[in-house]
Amino acid sequence: MIPSDTQKRGTRHYYILYDWSRGILHRWPVFLASALIFGFAGLQCCDSYATLRMRGEITALPSFLDAWIYAFKGMAVFNPLSNQPFNIPALWLLIEIFIAYMVSSYPYTDLDGVGRQVLVRSQKRWHWWFGKCIWNISSIVLFYAIGAISLLLVVLLKGGGGLTLHPEILDIWEMQMQAPAGSWKIMVFLLPLLMSLALSMLQMAAMFFVKPMMSFAAVVAVLVCSAFFNTPFLIGNHAMIMRYALFTPGGIEPLPAIAIDTGLFLAALLVGKLRFDRYDIY
Repeated sequence: MIPSDTQKRGTRHYYILYDWSRGILHRWPVFLASALIFGFAGLQCCDSYATLRMRGEITALPSFLDAWIYAFKGMAVFNPLSNQPFNIPALWLLIEIFIAYMVSSYPYTDLDGVGRQVLVRSQKRWHWWFGKCIWNISSIVLFYAIGAISLLLVVLLKGGGGLTLHPEILDIWEMQMQAPAGSWKIMVFLLPLLMSLALSMLQMAAMFFVKPMMSFAAVVAVLVCSAFFNTPFLIGNHAMIMRYALFTPGGIEPLPAIAIDTGLFLAALLVGKLRFDRYDIY
């Protein structure tokens, strides 16, 4: 039950905080599942390391950076004219599609429940939309934070750790590092996060033009097409570390990717607000 206005006077901040708590704290099973997904990824990475050590192909223990790149490496650029088969980047797709699922319906269905009461009491539509944007950003950042902690814990339990990237594992993954910029380690963490923020904001805005299932399907289509085509305009490529110019000549450059993701994020925020201002909630 929502407290009355006499109990809470700071309408904007209170309702945004209330909305955030409902969208984050009351959906803890979703974030538990994210920990399990990344824990599974960490175990896969560590198990592959153990197998390679048994064969004598590698002597190092996995680092946290190794595990992060393993989770987000995606796949090499696909060439349909080559004889090589298209290998679906299953782990990468699982992570990205789970994010889309996490965002898929809460803002839309919330209007049929307590969210409508929040909207009526706040008396301003932009309060509701701004609250959902805060929820969206918080959900994505929390997902990545839980993922990083889960990977780190698994790696530490397996005796590894640190931010060293082992060249021998790159050779096994068929990733050859080009001349790295000084900030490359920041980019492999930042770009997947920015891509997810942009895509999830686009998905949330699209819910008020089409049904949530359609916006979810559109996001999945973007991700699948990103696996097939290496272009910065299919933004799923921004979260595929294997396709970065750091590892692939002519690959994704960080600054254009950041500009595209930021532009799409801001455009979705504005278009979503304008659409919701005219959206029939009854």
